[in-house]
Amino acid sequence: MGIFTLPAKYGSERFTKNETSQYRRKLMHEIEQKVILLGTSIPSQEDHYFGTYRVVVEPYKVYYSLGSLGTVAFIESIRHMRMQ
Repeated sequence: MGIFTLPAKYGSERFTKNETSQYRRKLMHEIEQKVILLGTSIPSQEDHYFGTYRVVVEPYKVYYSLGSLGTVAFIESIRHMRMQ
């Protein structure tokens, strides 16, 4: 079990539940690996996400914060790169 989870309410109208589940697991694994690699080296530059950190997992920008011990990461936002 990784350090991230996504709420179960997110689904897809175009893909089966199994395909969506596999995609979410893959995405969470990729995010987790980036966070482990980069840690707190890239603080967010955007005012809206002040106090968070950012990693890019194509095609998403992921903003996250760390728990008090630094062992748990909380995803604050996942935004597609094309979103403003």
